[in-house]
Amino acid sequence: MEVPLRYDAILRDMKRNDTQAFEEASNNRFKVERRFATMVRTHALRRCRYLRLKGAKVHIMLANMACNIVSMVNLIYPPSDAIPQI
Repeated sequence: MEVPLRYDAILRDMKRNDTQAFEEASNNRFKVERRFATMVRTHALRRCRYLRLKGAKVHIMLANMACNIVSMVNLIYPPSDAIPQI
């Protein structure tokens, strides 16, 4: 049986997983992950269209702004109120 080279890091991380701070951070992580999933699905963040880091930053910033605008519109006009019932 072979022991990984950085086994000490694995043990340190396993101890950190048992702390209260990690539990609280883990409970809030789903909000961020959900936002990233939405941006990947609807704002083309799976593949960057730019070659350099500067262009990628602009792409991410614009996608984030678009996502925020959609969220604001949905807060002001909830989807159920947007379509009139006939």
